[in-house]
Amino acid sequence: MDVSKLLAPRLVVISEWDHGNRTFESIDGLPVYFVSRPLFVAHVYPLLYEEDHALIPEDKKLVSVSFEGLRLLLVEDNKLNREIAQIVLEEAGFVVECAPDGVDAIEMVQASANRYYDGILMDVQMPLMNGYEATMAIRRLDRKDAKRMPIIAMTANAMEDDIKDSIAAGMDAHISNRSM
Repeated sequence: MDVSKLLAPRLVVISEWDHGNRTFESIDGLPVYFVSRPLFVAHVYPLLYEEDHALIPEDKKLVSVSFEGLRLLLVEDNKLNREIAQIVLEEAGFVVECAPDGVDAIEMVQASANRYYDGILMDVQMPLMNGYEATMAIRRLDRKDAKRMPIIAMTANAMEDDIKDSIAAGMDAHISNRSM
């Protein structure tokens, strides 16, 4: 194993703009790698170990995952945020249905067939019924999939208490745009 490749200097620029997967340029012979936010460890390892993929630890290698045909219910009261999230999710292969608030989300889950939705992305702060209340109501529905359906909090709230509140309400995970 040639560790000198691992120690070779390189510059990784984390950018708000999408420069494609990797854009290679050079500053005085030093390789420059551009990575768009959000930044994940799995995105950095291939850049750091570009020369020899055998050096990448197994748990850090990128895994190809297909989301084709998976159906998500996106619950978001802000129209612009909803449209952007829907576009991003559909480009990843998801089939996305949208609810503008927690009340509509509950009605859509109730009206759907068992196991119709593969998961729910739930905004937390909504005017008619917040995401915590909607999640608790969905979990109480008299149907098997309501207890197991993945529900992920999608919010700007990134404090430890926000994460605990999401889990306490019955959500399976919590993502925040402040953590990106």
